[in-house]
Amino acid sequence: MKSKKIKLLLSDPLAVAGIILLFVFVIIAIFAPKIVPYDPNEIIRIDDEIQRLQKPSRQFLFGTTYMGRDVFSQVIMGSRIALRVGLLAAIFVAIIGTTVGLISGYYGGWIDTIAMRFVDI
Repeated sequence: MKSKKIKLLLSDPLAVAGIILLFVFVIIAIFAPKIVPYDPNEIIRIDDEIQRLQKPSRQFLFGTTYMGRDVFSQVIMGSRIALRVGLLAAIFVAIIGTTVGLISGYYGGWIDTIAMRFVDI
């Protein structure tokens, strides 16, 4: 039974692409401190000159900010926070949805109606 579901999932190219992207995102988030070339909060100075608003280049893959911070490093380190927020949101939605669904299913009637309107909002 499981192998049929896995085969069906792997036969869909968009599903495979999504799985690969999620895997890459998780790997980047896990190894972010090893990947970033600069500290995301570091003001980059070269020859005592702050590197403000540098265009993307080999040295600064996404350029720099007005404050002289590397945008690539900020994006990579930000992936850790984004992953954490996404996981916490999914957990909270599952807990709240399960609780409301159990209460609504058990009691039914007007409690079900009110709970479903609350969920709709």
